[in-house]
Amino acid sequence: MNWHTFRDSLRLSNEAEIHPHVPQESAESFQSIDTETTEIEYLDLLYGVVRAVKPKAILDTGAHKGYSAIAMGFATRDNSMSGCPSGQVTSVEKSLEYFGQAAEAVRHAGLSNYVKVRHGDTLTILRDEDGARRFDMVYFDSSRACRTAEFQYLLEKGSLVPRSILAFHDTSPLRKPKSERDRNVHSKYLRKVKDTAEICSEKLIFNLSRGLTIYRL
Repeated sequence: MNWHTFRDSLRLSNEAEIHPHVPQESAESFQSIDTETTEIEYLDLLYGVVRAVKPKAILDTGAHKGYSAIAMGFATRDNSMSGCPSGQVTSVEKSLEYFGQAAEAVRHAGLSNYVKVRHGDTLTILRDEDGARRFDMVYFDSSRACRTAEFQYLLEKGSLVPRSILAFHDTSPLRKPKSERDRNVHSKYLRKVKDTAEICSEKLIFNLSRGLTIYRL
């Protein structure tokens, strides 16, 4: 099994039918597993980034059902099979139910040697480790209220190697959340992600569907 055969086995829905969007986001051109999992096109992109950059230690915040970790895990495995030093994905999930589902999905995909799913809050786990590990790629997909705090903690603890890849999901500036609370959360998140760019050397921004922003530290 590889990423392409695994993704072909998934039951996908049109993103526009399962998640609220504005027309400018072209959500009808994207496919998703559910409302929380990263769109399949962006999972393909994450797979490609890992294949191209060859990170050795990847942190995935907000595993949900494990699909982002699996995409990056297959890429890590394929890098290893191509002669690169073996890497590993650490994927964190706060929900006990989704943690179990993610761990089982990783096992089913045959990636247990490349992906470790941990149960808990990302910041709590990072604080417990007290900067003991360093990462050269992070995919931030936990609660939007937590993602930039996770980044800031990693930065302050020296847990990001130079030129690390930082990927932030849900960064479309086009959307107009219906509730005032969600509008406030989203606008604050976007401001903090934009502020992060000031200390990064490169950036790649995708505004379609839910959006994805990739920085190089």
